[in-house]
Amino acid sequence: MLDEASVIIDFFKKHDEVKAMKRKIKHGLLDTSFGSDKELRKTVIGRFMELARVKFKR
Repeated sequence: MLDEASVIIDFFKKHDEVKAMKRKIKHGLLDTSFGSDKELRKTVIGRFMELARVKFKR
């Protein structure tokens, strides 16, 4: 998912795109065993976005 989103020009400056990506990650996490823990889910989503920002920021 993040690879697809990273090809969008200025992805991290487009708040609606970032919000949509966070929502997709959240829905993916809800299917896991720790998806019901809201704080853990927020932390994981934040870390995914942070890692993506480092990897894909040009």
